Amino acid sequence: MKTIGVVLGATGAVDVLENGSEIAVYEKTDGIWVSKESIPIEVDAWTSLSSVRASVQKIIDALGACKIIAAQDISGVAYQIFNRNGFYIFQIDALNDQILEWILSEIQQEKEASEAKLSVPTAPIPEDQEGRYFMDLILLQKTYPEMSSKKALKPFLETAHFYELKLICSHIPPWIEHLGGVNYSTKVLGEQQIEMIIKKKVCGSC
Repeated sequence: MKTIGVVLGATGAVDVLENGSEIAVYEKTDGIWVSKESIPIEVDAWTSLSSVRASVQKIIDALGACKIIAAQDISGVAYQIFNRNGFYIFQIDALNDQILEWILSEIQQEKEASEAKLSVPTAPIPEDQEGRYFMDLILLQKTYPEMSSKKALKPFLETAHFYELKLICSHIPPWIEHLGGVNYSTKVLGEQQIEMIIKKKVCGSC
């Protein structure tokens, strides 16, 4: 069941939360959007911080399983409370089926992006029981742009018990050349794509 709460003003148009008179709950059933419920917004809901908190909580309770709310604007404490309670919050200026579909599409894309992120390992993963590991650093940094190669690899290379790490990267991380205890070889796979084989140094190669 897909439901979206939309803040409407006295004229029935989309409004900011503070000026809203109701939240119309729209439900998609058999491919059709219909207004199934109207939740009134108290006129004195925004007179004090405590009234804002109480009023937003009442709205949340009335919405029940509906965790999507849209308005011209929701800000301040109200936004924080909705966000803390796991709501998807959208800013819209009009209301029609296309906008409601767009909201669902945005949520679906966000969920898919989150799931894709979770599927990308943030540390080398074992390939077998013999100490061989693998990491695609290109994919990791594309998924997590804030992740440096040093953050992803240095703890593993310094502390893990491994025989070999196969690393896919766009360039040789410069700090690896100064890291003691490992040797590496490289092979160019394609444009800006290198395969590094990193191995622990053994007696005789130290």
